[in-house]
Amino acid sequence: MDHPHYRGLGQVGIMISMLGGLWAFMTNMALMSNLGEFGGGAIQLRFSFLVIAIAFAHSALLLRINTANTTVKSVRYLTLSIIATFTVVLVSNIMALGNFPHQAWRLFIVLAILNVLGTLATPLLHAATKEPKAS
Repeated sequence: MDHPHYRGLGQVGIMISMLGGLWAFMTNMALMSNLGEFGGGAIQLRFSFLVIAIAFAHSALLLRINTANTTVKSVRYLTLSIIATFTVVLVSNIMALGNFPHQAWRLFIVLAILNVLGTLATPLLHAATKEPKAS
């Protein structure tokens, strides 16, 4: 939130986290007070909020890397696009409730591996290409 260029992303991420927390609170209260049978859609929405909130937090951490190096920026933006694609695939799986095609699991696994590799490569590449500060 303190970086003016990415403030909007932070605000959207916080809003989604708050909506997800409110939804979790409401579903917990409904379950505890036995207000009828709670369908799977409520739980699916709950997990979807969680996945989207984690994706925003993950993206915000990668955007905290302050660099002028074009290679680091390219790897970071590639990783951010992988995070977005992975989130869409995962939320689609959650909302499909068992109707997720078998071939999509391969895409899911490949995206998960690329997500982890990009998340590790971005800060390591930044550290390797960082200019030493003058004393």
